[in-house]
Amino acid sequence: MKKSKKIISLVLAIAMVLLVPVSVVSAAPKGYGFRYAGVTVYVHGKASGLIDKMGEPNKKSKSKSCAYDGEDIKYVYDEFTLVTYTEKNGGTEYVQSIKFTSKKAKTKEGIKIGSKEKTMKKKSNLTLFMKQLIRSLKEEERFSTAHIYQSTLNAFMLFCKTDAIRFNQMERSRLKQFENHLRNKGCTWNTVSTYMRTLRSIYNKAVDDGLAEEKPRLFRHVYTGVKANTKRALDAKDMSKLLSASLPRPLPQSMKESRAWITLMFLLRGMPFVDLAHLRKTDLQDSVISYRRHKTGTLLTVEVPPTAMKLIQQYKSMDADSPYLFPILSGNRENKEEYIEYQHALRKLNYDLKQLAFYCSIKFNVSSYTARHTWATLAKYCHFSEQLICDALGHSSTKVTETYLKSFKNDELNKANKVIIKYINFSI
Repeated sequence: MKKSKKIISLVLAIAMVLLVPVSVVSAAPKGYGFRYAGVTVYVHGKASGLIDKMGEPNKKSKSKSCAYDGEDIKYVYDEFTLVTYTEKNGGTEYVQSIKFTSKKAKTKEGIKIGSKEKTMKKKSNLTLFMKQLIRSLKEEERFSTAHIYQSTLNAFMLFCKTDAIRFNQMERSRLKQFENHLRNKGCTWNTVSTYMRTLRSIYNKAVDDGLAEEKPRLFRHVYTGVKANTKRALDAKDMSKLLSASLPRPLPQSMKESRAWITLMFLLRGMPFVDLAHLRKTDLQDSVISYRRHKTGTLLTVEVPPTAMKLIQQYKSMDADSPYLFPILSGNRENKEEYIEYQHALRKLNYDLKQLAFYCSIKFNVSSYTARHTWATLAKYCHFSEQLICDALGHSSTKVTETYLKSFKNDELNKANKVIIKYINFSI
């Protein structure tokens, strides 16, 4: 009888365990943790009540979560930084990661002092992270950057032969293999650099967010510079031919407009095509154009020369409903549609300029970059300082300007070499 009672009790106990709601079971602490101020903090568990128990942090900041569908909250203490995320629409707050900054922090369950962040989202990977960043960029209407991110992701997934790339797969050897893969496909060094710098930026952000392990000098052995192998600047003679030379036959209207655009870009201090296309009617006041660079947001003020003003009057938009100064963009599209419209206009411009260069007997490649690079190079030939050229072009630093002037410096070095050889009267 006693035996049967014990068996019945055991069955009832098992039944009770099986009937426990899933939410109660999942609420049990999981993952790594440490103790601080008498509180056990678990990476993977709920954050509710922790902050009150641990005391007021030195610093607190909020941001839209890149890895989750909600909000990141960063709590900075003397010994560590605690990052949480809150579910969308004010949901539950969870501990996302812990980064130790002091040996005072007491650890538990395998976390070593000074170890890197441990994240709660084990399924997070490079692919998911990049896709979320791309969505965020599109929401911010940064379509050009989103396009670069997407192209980088597509190329890397193709190389890895998977659409689920884990952060721990980012190793020096794999990145070097990716570099070789791109070169073998015919990509230029600048394209390789763009992909590598994009991956580096994303990986560093993932480290900051606690999603990836910090790996010092991870990208050191792949190319992340800028090569100035392609001659983008014309000399004064060719530039003059391109802008004003009489041609044996009349140009099509489309090509006339493209010639006007590159002329204006040159006359307006090497203005990029993206900024010319987005100039608003209100940006022109009397004979002065004030605008913010599309790329950096830098405010520039340009005095319009009389020749440029004639072209503006000739080619300005006649659409009263359009906010834009020129009819490059229609003004009736928004966000992604307008970005696509701009890309179409850019491709058309580059096609027309190649045709125009052929008509003008110019042997070098001509593109939307030509006006800007030529202006900078000729300014250097006229002995203006790199700082002045940097300010005129609206560059973020003289380092950017230096990449424009690499070909100029090479010319100067070659001239110097010829002078030295001539000086010693050397001949074979």
